[in-house]
Amino acid sequence: MSGADEHLDAWEAWKASPWGRIRFALVADALDEAVASLGSAPLRILDVGGADGFETLPYAVRGHSLTVADPAEGFLDRGRAEARRLGVEDRVRWTTAGLDDLSGTGETAYDVVVCHFVLQYRPEGALAGDLAALARVTRPGGVVSVVCPNDAGAVLRTLTRQGPAAARAELGRATQRSHTFEHESRKLSLDEVVTGMAAVGLVEESWLGGRVANDLVADDDAKHDPAYFDELLALEREFCRRDPYRQVGAFWQVTARRT
Repeated sequence: MSGADEHLDAWEAWKASPWGRIRFALVADALDEAVASLGSAPLRILDVGGADGFETLPYAVRGHSLTVADPAEGFLDRGRAEARRLGVEDRVRWTTAGLDDLSGTGETAYDVVVCHFVLQYRPEGALAGDLAALARVTRPGGVVSVVCPNDAGAVLRTLTRQGPAAARAELGRATQRSHTFEHESRKLSLDEVVTGMAAVGLVEESWLGGRVANDLVADDDAKHDPAYFDELLALEREFCRRDPYRQVGAFWQVTARRT
C-alpha cells in the first residue's frame, strides 16, 4: 500500500464532509462549463491524480470516455468498483501513472485534462515541466482545469480557528499541510500557474476561488444541517467568481484553453 493508499478512509470521510461537498460542487460547476464549451459530442477526458475518479466519473455516466491516472493503486481499485456499480466500466481506463508518466496513458490529444490538487505536491522547480506535460496531452482547442490550495485562504482559516499568533506563523510558512493526507505541500499562486500556462500555450479562460464563506465560519457543526448547508453553498456560488471574495478562498481553480 502506498502512502496515499493509507489515507483511503480519511479521503472518504472528507468527501462526505460539508466542506468537501462544497469544494466538489464548485469545481464541478466550472468543469461542466468547460465541457459544455466543447459541444455535445463524446469527449476524451484525462484526470491526472484523479484518485478514485470521484470528480470525473460523472462524465463517463454522461457518455464521455475517461482515463484516470493516479500512482495509488488502492484509490484506483475503489474507482473501478464504483465504475462497475455505475455501469460505465467500459468507458473508463485506470492507469497507475503520475505527471511524469502521461505518455503512457494511451492518448496524446485529450479534449479535457483535469489536474486537481496535484501540482502543489510536486518537487520544487517542477511546475514548468508539469504544465508542459499537461499541454502536450491536450488537443488544440482543448481545455485544462487546474486546482490548487490558496495561501490567503489558509491564513484566514488558521486565524478563525487558532488565533492571530498561529495565523502569523502560517503567513510566514513556505509550505502548507494537507490534514487528509498528512503531507506538506508547496504554496503555488494563481498568478504563478497562469503565467506558466501561458508559456506552454494554455490561455486562461476563467478562474474561481472556492470555500470562502465556509472557511471563515468556525462553527463546523452548523454546516451539517441541510438547510444551513444549502444556504452556505448558495453563498459560495455568489462569492466564487466575484472580487474581492474569490481571492481569499481555500482553493482556486483555473480553466485554460490550449491554443
